[in-house]
Amino acid sequence: FVACLIVGNFIVSAAESQINPLPGDASYESFKNIDLAFTLVFAAEVGLNMFGNGRRFADDGWNWFDLLVVLISLVALTVTDVSSIKTLRLMRAFRLVRIVKRLSSLRRLINAITASIAPVVNAMIIV
Repeated sequence: FVACLIVGNFIVSAAESQINPLPGDASYESFKNIDLAFTLVFAAEVGLNMFGNGRRFADDGWNWFDLLVVLISLVALTVTDVSSIKTLRLMRAFRLVRIVKRLSSLRRLINAITASIAPVVNAMIIV
């Protein structure tokens, strides 16, 4: 369910970037409300994850990543300065990376690629 929301949020964000609505437009308000809904759902999901896992929440780096992305999203909702909000909205693209946590096979692949970087670099140095 959450993976579908992440993909949906990415699609809406891409559409917003293409349309590039101006503040005050009806489409601007619509995208703002949709973003608020996604942010609140993701914040609730992280909160439930923290509550459900207790101290184990802090043991997983993906949980910290989720928390950081949600906190950035919450800050982006409160910032009114146009240049700052554009930077924070760019950071919301990292929500898509959260899908890696949800899909275990993709997560194993990313972990394997990450673990192989050092040996590959060592092999390249030797050659």
